[in-house]
Amino acid sequence: MITKLGNRTIRITLFALIFGVLAPIAATTSANASGTITETVHVKDHTGASLAGALVEFGYGPNSIFTSFTSPATVPSGSDQVTITMPSDYLATDKLGMWIEPPAGDTADAVTTARSTGVKTSNGSTAGVYLDPTQSEVVNVQLLPSSVVLNPVDSANNPLPLPLWVDTPVRWTSGVNSGVVSPTTNVLLRTGAFGINIASGITQSELDALNNGNSSYDISLYPNGLLTYTAHDTSVAISLFGVTLGSPDTLTQYDPSTNQALSVQPQHSQ
Repeated sequence: MITKLGNRTIRITLFALIFGVLAPIAATTSANASGTITETVHVKDHTGASLAGALVEFGYGPNSIFTSFTSPATVPSGSDQVTITMPSDYLATDKLGMWIEPPAGDTADAVTTARSTGVKTSNGSTAGVYLDPTQSEVVNVQLLPSSVVLNPVDSANNPLPLPLWVDTPVRWTSGVNSGVVSPTTNVLLRTGAFGINIASGITQSELDALNNGNSSYDISLYPNGLLTYTAHDTSVAISLFGVTLGSPDTLTQYDPSTNQALSVQPQHSQ
């Protein structure tokens, strides 16, 4: 059940850039699977340095809905990798998703996602790849720099509790949305401030086209619920934002119940 949190009790703090744990809905283990695959994920920050403390999670499910999730794994100190095992009998026919969030306090690096279709990994100057849901693999990820930063807190300035996820604009490269900038889900794996990347190839007109009432917005923050490849019902969102590109970028916050603009909030760089 999705519980709507009233706007009067929710405040989203937008931080200056210095540049620059989703509790799983259903954690999975190999015990209930006839076979397993292993995902070895190497995580770098936007400069290419190893990112200890980064959190990594996978999710999978049929019919464009993620229904099962691994527990978040943390890149240990002195390393750049985590290894996550999943049941192969499910993954052979389901869609696979991966989410990575930098450690607490890191807002220079943006959260990221990759999928078995539609969204490739980000890997710096090296071409990204789609996840392979049918076999074990090594996945190399270099996070992108943050364009804007959100910090979801309540009226008492306490971090909003997990589970939360945020839709951000991503240009898909295959599937039904190939070539289209579409709201794409990032599962948040910890509380506190986090960065979002707005890719340089995304245009203002493409961003404006996403801000269309209850169907989608450029950035939408949601409470717990099923994660899908399709747009969510923004009337149940915690907060909605439209993006205006510039130096710096600007976010306009909208009321989910009325779709009316609440405030314009600049993102400064220093």
